[in-house]
Amino acid sequence: MTSMPRPAPSPAPAFDLDRYFKLPRVSGLILSPDGRRLVATVATATSDGKRFVNALWELDPDGRRGPRRLTRSAPGESGAAFLPDGSVLFTSSRADPEATDADGEEEVTALWLLPAGGGEARMIASAPGGITAVRGARDAATVAFIANLFPGAETFDQDRERGKARDDAGVGALLFESYPVRYWDHYLGPRQPRLFAAAAPASDDGRIEPPPSLTPSPGWALEEANFDLTPDGRTVVTTWELDDDVHNPRTQLVTVEVEGGQRRVLIDDAASSVGELACSPDGRQVVCQRIWPGNTEAPTRVTLWLVDLASGEGRDLLPDVELVPAGPVWTRDGAAVLFCSDEQGRTPVFRVELDGGALTRLSADGSFSHLCPAADGRLYALRNTIGSPPEAVALATSGADQRVEPLPTPGLPLDLPSSVTEVRTTAADGVPLRAWLVLPAGASDSSPAPLVTFIHGGPVSSW
Repeated sequence: MTSMPRPAPSPAPAFDLDRYFKLPRVSGLILSPDGRRLVATVATATSDGKRFVNALWELDPDGRRGPRRLTRSAPGESGAAFLPDGSVLFTSSRADPEATDADGEEEVTALWLLPAGGGEARMIASAPGGITAVRGARDAATVAFIANLFPGAETFDQDRERGKARDDAGVGALLFESYPVRYWDHYLGPRQPRLFAAAAPASDDGRIEPPPSLTPSPGWALEEANFDLTPDGRTVVTTWELDDDVHNPRTQLVTVEVEGGQRRVLIDDAASSVGELACSPDGRQVVCQRIWPGNTEAPTRVTLWLVDLASGEGRDLLPDVELVPAGPVWTRDGAAVLFCSDEQGRTPVFRVELDGGALTRLSADGSFSHLCPAADGRLYALRNTIGSPPEAVALATSGADQRVEPLPTPGLPLDLPSSVTEVRTTAADGVPLRAWLVLPAGASDSSPAPLVTFIHGGPVSSW
């Protein structure tokens, strides 16, 4: 029997702009409390190529299995967080399949729960003005989230009544009597962000019935807030933006008790602000960014500030260190804080010890984000390079300049038809300069290519 000739292999698809825009884009990573599940937020292009839609994907921490998509809807899903039992919280404006026509509410971003054992996700909380961010406690079934309410409304029912009255009166105008008016690409209002906390529903068909807001009449203090829950679920630690001086907006660090809503200010400094934060594994401390804005006389300074939640006393974890720390997280034993910082066109992972302040660079290759330390000493993160979009990787929470282990990630690895080289030179005044040189396929000394330069400043945000 004569065998059929083998067909010639298909040529690799051209890496043009259309293919570039269709690449999956990983923008988030979370690890379950038991360290067994990794969930990533991945954006993919719709079939018509007109927009991107987020979905949640499960990745294998051991790197043996391929990625598995967990959610699918036209509006998409984001803002994922784990509960202690392994179930996943997320926000989405997808339609509630259990809603009736009598409910009569527009589709807004609501809070959903995906059971740990699999199955359909279900809506567990919905606010007329939408839910924008969520956190779950590590050791308790407590959920904290931010929802938008009209000024003067403290419950969802009150907010719903005010919204109906506004619609019935045909009011569409926005009235601004104080700063701020806009945030980046949108006007603020008429609703304002409020903080809520409640127990996750115990039954498969239960919903969260949140008590009145923990933060009555906050103004815009919680716009783009960074917040976290202590592991026992009793306290929310959050940033609190002040607008009492339009010339000097600044951000406090405050705690809000879930039971009773008592608010206490930990940091209030007219010269500095507070940014990203994380509660310690024992719930007794918080680490946060402390930012002193620059001026004509001095550059911006960013450090990590360690605060005792009981006394409010704090100290600088990185004195005299010329880094710009971001995304702080705790090792699971509470002995150190991990963070990322821009350095020479990369964003390595660093570890600073609480006892003594010793600083270690864990990995120098690539730009890291979304650090997820596990109890067994493994560290999961997203890493991108000048030649690759974000990819899930694994390394250890200790050890200098490690080589990372790539994990199966949607859309990766890529076979790029180009080469990337780091080049260095020295300016006329002796200052060292570095850059990335990206050459298209086939470019060489004998076949030069057109030069395009992208010049970026520094040292802050030199990526």
